[in-house]
Order: sequence, then C-alpha cells, then structure tokens
Amino acid sequence: MANNTNFIKRWRKRIAATGIGVRTDDSQADSSVAVITAASGAASASDPNGSLHLRSGGVPEVRLGGAWKTLAVEDQTFDSGSAGIKADVVAESTGAAGVTVDGLLIKDSAIAPVVGGSAFLDLTSAATGEGDVILADNLASALMVRESTTAYQTFVTTNNSERVQSNKPQHAVVGMWRESQAEFYDDFIADVGATLPVPWVSDAQTANVTLDYLSGAGAGVIRMLTDSTSEAQAININYGDALHINMSNNPIFEFRVRVSPAGAAFTADERLVIGLGSAHATGEAALDDVVTNAWFRIEGASLTILVEADDGTNDTNDQSSTITLVKDAWTIFRIDCADLTDIKYYVDGVEQGGATVTMTALGANTFVQPMVVLQRDAGTEANSLDIDYIKVIVDR
Repeated sequence: MANNTNFIKRWRKRIAATGIGVRTDDSQADSSVAVITAASGAASASDPNGSLHLRSGGVPEVRLGGAWKTLAVEDQTFDSGSAGIKADVVAESTGAAGVTVDGLLIKDSAIAPVVGGSAFLDLTSAATGEGDVILADNLASALMVRESTTAYQTFVTTNNSERVQSNKPQHAVVGMWRESQAEFYDDFIADVGATLPVPWVSDAQTANVTLDYLSGAGAGVIRMLTDSTSEAQAININYGDALHINMSNNPIFEFRVRVSPAGAAFTADERLVIGLGSAHATGEAALDDVVTNAWFRIEGASLTILVEADDGTNDTNDQSSTITLVKDAWTIFRIDCADLTDIKYYVDGVEQGGATVTMTALGANTFVQPMVVLQRDAGTEANSLDIDYIKVIVDR
C-alpha cells in the first residue's frame, strides 16, 4: 500500500489502477466498454474498440476495427496499414530534411526520388486524360527540363507566343516518321559557281543581281546579292513553278536566312518575301499577282516583319507581326499551314502578334512551292540575303 500511496502523492492523481473501464452511460454492457490498460509490452487482449493501451516501453496503441493500432507519436514510426493517413498538412520534423514518402523526397517545393526505382513518373495505369501535365497560362517558362541551370527544353505559355522551345540541338535517333510525312530539305552545300540542285530554279532581272554559293560558309549557304548599278534589280528562288506542295496536306515551311540591307533598313522601293506561293516565273514579277501565297514580307524603310496571305478570297496584306527583324543576324522563319483557319507565322519560335490569318477559301489539293524573292525598283543599294536552309514537311 505504501507504494501505491507514494505513487498517488508523486503524480497527484485521484485514481491509480491496473485498468480502467470508461462507460458511455450507466447502462452500457461490460463487453463493449472501452478500457485503458498499461504494460511494458504491446497489447494482446481482445478489448473492445476504442480501448487505449499505454506502454512504458513503446508507443501507445488504440483498438480500432478489432485490431490494435499504433498511435502517431513524435520521433516514433507510425503504421496506419491500408487505411492511409489523412491530413491537410504534412510538415518536416527536422528543419531542411524534407518529408520522404515511399522513396520520394518532398523538400522545398520539389520532389525527388531517393535511390532506386524503375521510373520517377509511372503512368502505365493512366487512362485517356489521366496522364496529362497541365501548365499554367501566360508564363515565359511554364515548364522547363534542365540540368541545374542549363535548360534543355522549355514550354512557353505566354499569350500569343505559345511554343515548345528546344534549348539544345535535337537528335532523332530513328529519323522522322516518313511513312506519314515527307520532308523536302536543302542545305545548299556546293562550291561557288555550282548549279542549283533540282528542283530549285532562280531567275534574275539583270546580270548585275546574282545568286551563288557562299565561299567558306561551312554548313552551306547561298547568297542573293544586288549591286550598286543604278537600275531595277530583282531575283527569286523557287521550284521553277513546279508546284509540289499540297496545301491540303498540312505543310510546314521553314527558312533560315540572314538579311543584310545596305543601310539601316531597306529603302522605300525595296522589298523581300519569304514563304510559299503559286507561280512566280521571274524575279521582277509583281508579288500581288501570285494567286496563292502565305509569306513574311519586309518592305521600305522599316525592319518590321509583315505577314501576308491570299487564297483568292481572303487577302491579308501588310499586316504587322509586331516582330522586328534583326539585320545581319540569322533568323528562322516558319509558316505552319496545318490549320487553314489559323495560319501560324513564327520568327525564331515567336508567333506573330497580329490578327489571325486564314486561307479557308483554298480549293482542295491546291499546290504551291517554297520561294524567296528580293526586289529593288530603282537605286544603287547593295543588299544581300543569305539562305542557310529551306525545309518543307508535308503529310503524304
């Protein structure tokens, strides 16, 4: 009795017992009364649900669903079995340590695999629409694949400039899927004075305007060049009016060029177009006479890049792309005709910022060709246009 008395005095408790039953009311049957017990080891008795077992040598347990469950206690392992853990917030216990969930470390808003595992993101059980990655709108970098600070691929959701931007060269191990698409590509690798490869044809208005391979260019470049002779000069390059590209087959046209006006910009009587069109037999032929066209246009004393298109009914003329050409710099011009209700124009991956361009009045199986045209109505300016490559991808 002395020990019990000392216990009561030391802990100042009103009751000291080896077990306590807690009734919900006076009429509750003994068989369902939850009890509070204590021992050094784990609970083993088949006590009613709601019972609590206190352990001097371990974590307390509670009786739930006919089984003893370990309570969550700081610095102790907690096993909730298949029932899982439900909480609004799970925070790290040790500062800067993060929280590990089945091999995934969640730390400082980032998720990283600990060690091992066959895949970081496994979507093998996802149904249609369940494996999507949904990005935030209107961000210059909504998603980036990178190594430390080195970017490899960036998903841009900026309004009117959405794109997937490759920050490193892409290497297709097995090439493009040629069963469904054809690719027409020319890198213009040849010696100075060589003849253009089939099907390319060029027409010059006079002998003083030239198109030739550029010496020492390395990767292959052809140059259009006007000279200082005071006269009208014009030159083009196209498929010689052999129209091979079907506008019904979702074509994409891409040109890498470098535009170098003699001055800060072209003069009022000079112009350049880069894109696609129907017949244009001579360099000096009027551009507005090309029946079907979609191209970039630079004209007059301005470096603003314009976009144009004509399907015989819808005629978009001299519309500002809101993009300014950087003279003497390599620039990639891309026209995507996969959707004739919304022809896409891109300059170095940035979509033109003007109104939507449509070519919905095109008849089925309308054929065109890629083309570049440089024209000067008068003057003595020596302008040059370098073409690195021209590429067309089209469905078969």
